[in-house]
Amino acid sequence: MELGGGGERVEGGDGFDKAGDGEGVADAAGLTDEVQSPVFAAEGNGHADERGDAGAVNLGDTVEVDDDLAGAVLKNGAQGSGELIARVPDGETAVEVKNVYAVLFANVDFNGRVLSHRNEVRRKALYDEARHATQMRLRVKHKWNVSTAKARKIQEELRGRWVGEDRLREIRTVAGLDAAFVLTGSQTFKAMQNRWAVLREANQAIAAVVVYKYPEMEELERAYAKVRLEFPYVPGFLSFREIPALLAALAKLKTMPGLFFCDGQGYAHPRRMGLASHLGIVLDRPTIGCAKSILIGTHGSLGDEQGAWAALKDGEETIGAALRTRAGANPVYVSQGHRVSLETALRLTLAVSDGRRVPRPTRDADRYVREVKRMAAGSK
Repeated sequence: MELGGGGERVEGGDGFDKAGDGEGVADAAGLTDEVQSPVFAAEGNGHADERGDAGAVNLGDTVEVDDDLAGAVLKNGAQGSGELIARVPDGETAVEVKNVYAVLFANVDFNGRVLSHRNEVRRKALYDEARHATQMRLRVKHKWNVSTAKARKIQEELRGRWVGEDRLREIRTVAGLDAAFVLTGSQTFKAMQNRWAVLREANQAIAAVVVYKYPEMEELERAYAKVRLEFPYVPGFLSFREIPALLAALAKLKTMPGLFFCDGQGYAHPRRMGLASHLGIVLDRPTIGCAKSILIGTHGSLGDEQGAWAALKDGEETIGAALRTRAGANPVYVSQGHRVSLETALRLTLAVSDGRRVPRPTRDADRYVREVKRMAAGSK
């Protein structure tokens, strides 16, 4: 099989030539259609090479295994059939592979650039399928390093996919998510010159996720990821800075949670598309925004007792609520993310609160991401 226009060839699973560093991800995506991978056929997404970016390649059958793997994996099974599965940056997701004869690793970023290649030949099962049965599917794909005008258009288009009513299955696991940034230079990004220097010196987005059994709130697992930060700080567009890192962290989980609590806004956003809503639509999973401050809207007074709340309004529209999670403490600001009603969002936020102002999932994720940030800053 030809891998792009440069004549690089995978030789029957026994080995392969090293691909050129300048090769685009579209070549790898095109190979997916050639081998007729069931991963793509099941989704009916058309030709992968027409989608043009790494985010456009279906992650339907990918699961976390190993931080060190990246980009795309060519998987040759015992019967000789091959499957190409694209992966999120820096190896933040992996696949179940058995009887592998040749594996090509391409380090691909979220926006479709192939940063490097390396190859290995392995003749053993790489991962245990039984340990990694959960799949992460991206229901909506778009680029993240876009202009603010394009980001605004994406937010407005996503509004049509937003669901503000309860569409939840039985909740058995919940997760808290948070992100932080390691800034080593200007947040105004420049075009790549020497990609290795850029990667070494780049500002980074760090995401953390902590998963719990619900309703017991027993911690099950946690994960973090670091990715290159490619969107500047612009109020109202936080999701474009955080979600690439959050997806990378989520891809490292063994169990995909049934409900996500995001440290940020959901529907309580100028365009009704805050971080929690955006992430929920991308994953098509229930999400709740739980913020420590107001981005937009006003609310009336609320009682001092735990559970007291007042509607957060933008004009005549209710966009969220100020919720007292601890008697006498300042409220948190809860809004629907996706596939959850406001009433249910308030009830579930109280259910995962443990006597502190900030509910446990987002509080633990905040602490975890701060720990990772300190380690990252100390290593520079």
